[in-house]
Amino acid sequence: MSDSHPPSSSGERTTSNTRLEDVLLTCVGKAGGREIQCDIAERALPDGFKLNQYVLEEVLGQGGFGITYLANEPFLERNVVIKENFPASFCHRRSDDMHVHFLDSEKTESYEKAKLNFLREARILATLDHPNIARVYTFFESLNTAYYVSEVVKGISLDHLASLRHQNKIPFSQEEIYSLLIRTLDALDYVHKHKLLHRDLKPDNILINRDGIPILIDFGAAYHQEDDQEISIVETYGYSPTEQTVSNGKLGPWTDIYALGASFYHIMTGSPPPNCSQRSLYDTAEQLHRDDKLLRLYHPHLLGSIDKALKPNPIDRYQTVEEWIRDLAEQ
Repeated sequence: MSDSHPPSSSGERTTSNTRLEDVLLTCVGKAGGREIQCDIAERALPDGFKLNQYVLEEVLGQGGFGITYLANEPFLERNVVIKENFPASFCHRRSDDMHVHFLDSEKTESYEKAKLNFLREARILATLDHPNIARVYTFFESLNTAYYVSEVVKGISLDHLASLRHQNKIPFSQEEIYSLLIRTLDALDYVHKHKLLHRDLKPDNILINRDGIPILIDFGAAYHQEDDQEISIVETYGYSPTEQTVSNGKLGPWTDIYALGASFYHIMTGSPPPNCSQRSLYDTAEQLHRDDKLLRLYHPHLLGSIDKALKPNPIDRYQTVEEWIRDLAEQ
């Protein structure tokens, strides 16, 4: 298994042959009534920039709400990943002092809300200590925005690994699927016992490290079940259950369970299941435990457990991760 870059804010990684300065992005905002065109190099802090006690080495990736850097912490002689709050539709970076500023007065509230949500995510992540979850060391505010610092996870996404396996016609073995699933379930159980829901589980947000161990990343959509905050709608086609895509949906452990089931459906079949909202009317998803090809590779009880996790109706799924783990132990 080859190494790749550490995780970015969206779970994506840039490849070594991609020149970031060649990738143009459009930042749409009102600044004198015109659209602003900027590239990643103009958005991001430059290589070698000293941010508190860290020295930035390179940009690893960027999304609509943040930029991720590889950095060095000289005092502890280690590399770290730093995620920067940078909601591009609300803000820009001044080249003279590198501070982040909202585009205009109308964007102030949106930008401040984005920063508060970012700090909330950082606080959540900093409380988690599990071998299958990327560790967050600290978080801080600087340059009129916010940052958090996490460990470097060397590996590739489960999505990338599955694509390579399917391209080369090398299916995951029963032992590999079982090991990946049990370890990921253990991490998810830990998350749920901290009253958190991940809400964005998918193969791209599960990294496989050098030892073949799955690591959960990207808690940007995480929701604390005891918070009184407004619940935003988060949807990823094929992975999000119906209750997560409507304003009055009842969320719980069963919500993440569906997404994890969809993730393993994907790596075993080569594609995610049909969108859950479509399946609620007419279920076109393949029943794994009835697939002759898969039955030659995997135990029917394992396949049936993934089918159960993928039930469109929440009450038909496992209600807790512990229930799924117990069921797997009985095979």
